[in-house]
Amino acid sequence: AAADKAAADKAAADKAAADKAAADKAAAEKAAREAYEQSDAGKREALIAKHGACAQCGDPLTVFGSHNGVTTLLDGGKVKVHEACGDAWIIKNVGACAHCKKALIGSFMIYPGKTDEKVHDSCKDAYLINRYGACKHCGLAIFKTEGKFSGDECTVGDAKLHIECGDAYIASIKPPTDPCKQCGLAIEKTAKFSGTAMKYGNGDKVHLECKDDYILATSEKCKHCSGPLAIIEGKFDGTYYIVGDAKVHTECWDAFPH
Repeated sequence: AAADKAAADKAAADKAAADKAAADKAAAEKAAREAYEQSDAGKREALIAKHGACAQCGDPLTVFGSHNGVTTLLDGGKVKVHEACGDAWIIKNVGACAHCKKALIGSFMIYPGKTDEKVHDSCKDAYLINRYGACKHCGLAIFKTEGKFSGDECTVGDAKLHIECGDAYIASIKPPTDPCKQCGLAIEKTAKFSGTAMKYGNGDKVHLECKDDYILATSEKCKHCSGPLAIIEGKFDGTYYIVGDAKVHTECWDAFPH
């Protein structure tokens, strides 16, 4: 009987010790968890669980540390970042402007090279000048521009120019003695002009190619449409009515109150 009692007492003591160890372990784990929850790391984890994490820096998308809680959506609303992290995310995932090195926000162009270079529309002119050089006459990049420049260049002395600017540059450094009244360039045969001149009663001479612009600039204007009182093929035959101080194209007469 004494042996049985001793065994029972030992079993009870062992159980009590085990229960205490388990309770101590649970208490220690609880204390550690509570301490973690009160730590910066614990608070960060809880805030991420509640608000989500910034796609760039990983911090909570709310007021935390240096972040003011302002967020922004990128990539069509699929990505959420702190406002202050937006540029860094764009540079990492979209790219930086090859000219200003800032995030590619808004519209941009892609220029081919050893590696394609992305450039803000607003940085395009400065980028092209840095890459291709500027025309000495107009100051724009010597680069193909649809409807304006072929991209070919010419040189006059040390000056590099668009081939389209060559005549104007030469005229600017050596003014012609008998220039076109409209454009100011010499009336001679060049890549742009035939060399044929139009002469007017007032003594003005203009390139054949400048004739229409000259007429538009110098003719009296119709009181009704403000167009030139001159022959414009397919539009005006050059005749007009006079009503007091007003002159009106015959083509505008019916519409003109009189």
